[in-house]
Amino acid sequence: MEATKPPHPHSGQNRCVKCSYSFVKYLLLHQTAREFQIWNWREQTVAFIFTIIVFVVLGPFETYSLPILQRLAFWFLCLLAGWTFVIAALTLVLRHPKLDDWSGLSRMVLAICIAIAPTAFAVWNIEELLRPLRQHHSLLRFFINIAFVCSLIGGALFLRVRSRLGTSANRELDNAPSFLDRLPVKLGTKVISLTMQDHYVEVTTASGSDLVLVRFCDAIDELRSVRGVQIHRSHWIAADAFKRLKRDNGKLVVELTDGRLLPVSRTYAPSVRTFFQT
Repeated sequence: MEATKPPHPHSGQNRCVKCSYSFVKYLLLHQTAREFQIWNWREQTVAFIFTIIVFVVLGPFETYSLPILQRLAFWFLCLLAGWTFVIAALTLVLRHPKLDDWSGLSRMVLAICIAIAPTAFAVWNIEELLRPLRQHHSLLRFFINIAFVCSLIGGALFLRVRSRLGTSANRELDNAPSFLDRLPVKLGTKVISLTMQDHYVEVTTASGSDLVLVRFCDAIDELRSVRGVQIHRSHWIAADAFKRLKRDNGKLVVELTDGRLLPVSRTYAPSVRTFFQT
């Protein structure tokens, strides 16, 4: 009889490492997708191209004398540098927890100030490359011009994305639930219900539904500041989404404001009745 091969001593450990790697990979991909949703890169691209066209046509800061292709290359590189550094600075400032108490205007100004120095360095080198013979009349004037363009970019970006950016940007109330940070931006913040799906939770909001990788009990705990009730071992609903209790084929169900029917288990039925009678 052929001897069976003993299990590799580290096989369990390898599976654990693979699972951990898959989980981290999921989180990174999820965060990357969230960042793309927050900044809306299609919108950014359109705005960037439109801004380049305006600057190329107007030729501000003594660039109108440049040949059209050289002017196009110059403003493409300069605006790309400014756009990149302003976005990085806004992301840092709007998400920094120690700046939560700052006003939106204060954080926007700080972000622009942070972006000015690296943008100025990049633009200076771009000018050396594409306009090497140009004489800078005043270093102060050069920085003022950079600050002006960064302010235009930063102000427009801030107005567009401040309501989409993580904890510090869209947390209007101090007691806003931390669970909202897990949601894709497209879902908004008005949670209607939670439904357990294996290791995921299906979150339904006024804007749609999606799966979130979180334990059901943790999701409920993170939503504790939202008035709601667990109606089943797999379902939780927000109080604002409740329409009525009724019987469906003899079983007790909750009818929600979006028309869905969710089952109420016998275990939770007394507490559900009490909750909606108060």
